[in-house]
Amino acid sequence: NFIEAVIISCGAPDSFEVYEVCFESLTKIGFTLPGVASKELLLKLLEDVHEVYDVLLSCVETYEWVQPGATGLLRLWMLQVLFSVFGNNLSGLILMELMDNDVSGAVSLISFLVRCDQAPFELQSAAGNCLVQLTTADSVFLSKTPEGSEDWQNEQITKLTGMLNRHVNGLIKGLIQFDIIEAFGRCICQHQMSHARTDIIVKYFLTTIHNCLLYCSENQKKLRQHLATQSTIVQDIMIPYVYNILPALYDNPACGPALIEWQNLKATLQTFVVVTFNINVYRPQ
Repeated sequence: NFIEAVIISCGAPDSFEVYEVCFESLTKIGFTLPGVASKELLLKLLEDVHEVYDVLLSCVETYEWVQPGATGLLRLWMLQVLFSVFGNNLSGLILMELMDNDVSGAVSLISFLVRCDQAPFELQSAAGNCLVQLTTADSVFLSKTPEGSEDWQNEQITKLTGMLNRHVNGLIKGLIQFDIIEAFGRCICQHQMSHARTDIIVKYFLTTIHNCLLYCSENQKKLRQHLATQSTIVQDIMIPYVYNILPALYDNPACGPALIEWQNLKATLQTFVVVTFNINVYRPQ
């Protein structure tokens, strides 16, 4: 395979333009050629170049940290080729495996995809769903144990609790560091003309925030402080969304808990309560 040979033989991890063209080509092949056989061939190619892929992904994160925009859209195509193979089965667990269980790195990738206006909505939606999955214990305990086993039953509860706490603390730090709130705000603005798309993005966003705020971790207070004093989540996202969603609820005679609008309104109010609880602790009188 010519593209595989180019990826493996390129040698220079900072030849981002070459890699970008390669993964863009693979992505378009993946979406153009239907059938299970073509997906399996593409997955085999990715497995053959996985060492280059893993190193390149970590290099991209480093370069972007030093000089934002230095790698162009390489991350978009690298993740989009995975989406062309896995589709909606792309999960938070897969991202964690890609980032060698570095939850901060996974949040960085998700933040990039959600804020990238050139990413297709389906990929942004999948990224939002992955982020929600990272807020659950499954993203920690559905992976293999450090010894390679898949059975966590014999582990001490204190060890498991410590693992979960480290994961949650790293996740919350990542949400703040990579400004996930601003990323979702951009995504909501990008799709504001589509009520259905906005509902989906808001659902993932609010579920993530709400789940993180429920954890009694050492960084939960930092997240609340960030939301209360350093972000505009309430005035820029939550209140406008409630104003937009209420007419749809009032006009729907079959309005009920099964509707996504109903669920999102409930999530908005829950998040609003948690965000504003004891807000004077963080803001001067």
